[in-house]
Amino acid sequence: ERVHLVGHSMGAYIAHCIACRAPKGLVASLTQISACVTGPRRICDQGSVRMPVTLRGLLLLFALLCASDPRERLDAVLRLNYPDEYLAASAFDGGQGTNREALTRFLMRITAGE
Repeated sequence: ERVHLVGHSMGAYIAHCIACRAPKGLVASLTQISACVTGPRRICDQGSVRMPVTLRGLLLLFALLCASDPRERLDAVLRLNYPDEYLAASAFDGGQGTNREALTRFLMRITAGE
């Protein structure tokens, strides 16, 4: 049986290491979300990976670190983790507005302890 691996952030690194060490043909797909490795770096015995850090990513990270208002921080987090096209699409939760607004509603509720 074949498996699909998905990892986010550090989990993306772990999924990559698992995929590198898995027997040939076991891993059907590998999805890495919000993963970044700077420069050539040995990830596993099978070789190295080079993933460039983008200027956009650095600017968004800077915006996140410099934001003093919670809504500015939330906007930077959303832009770091989701493509602009997704954020602009109709709300995934069936509510009014865009995915950006739906995610903002959701995250504001959970941070308020609701």
